[in-house]
Amino acid sequence: AETDEAAEETLAMIEDEEQKYIFLGSVDKNEIQTAEDREIDKMKEFGVFDEVPDLGEQKISMRWVFTRKPNGELEARLVARGFEEKSPFLQSKEIERNVFILPPKDHRKPGKSWK
Repeated sequence: AETDEAAEETLAMIEDEEQKYIFLGSVDKNEIQTAEDREIDKMKEFGVFDEVPDLGEQKISMRWVFTRKPNGELEARLVARGFEEKSPFLQSKEIERNVFILPPKDHRKPGKSWK
């Protein structure tokens, strides 16, 4: 019987001081950075967030999740950390208040947060 390559890959995790990286299979740091930059560029293109002055609001922290596409390209997704997700996000309902996000470490600017 033919085996599914994705099923054979093992879950791996890299931890740094602030965020965890979760991905399937083997990757190198350059590939991770390229995938992250590609995802941030898409988020900017579609207006997913606005960079705003950080006024000390409570923020949802994010983490990167990586998967390998069938064509071999590493794909990065920025997701809310599980214990901080709010049900409206999960149900795609419109939220009637501002939600602030702590940008990923490599994309933070002093005095700025994302809304």
